Amino acid sequence: MKQSIIQHIQSCLPCQQHNISHTKKAGRLNPIPTPEGPFQL
Repeated sequence: MKQSIIQHIQSCLPCQQHNISHTKKAGRLNPIPTPEGPFQL
């Protein structure tokens, strides 16, 4: 049954358009500045 649901969702255009990815897209990482002393942000 799980396989038939997966196949239905993959073949259903409205299902694919509605189920968007909610994860952040990969991009560049921003470096964190090094603190000058302990416990400083």
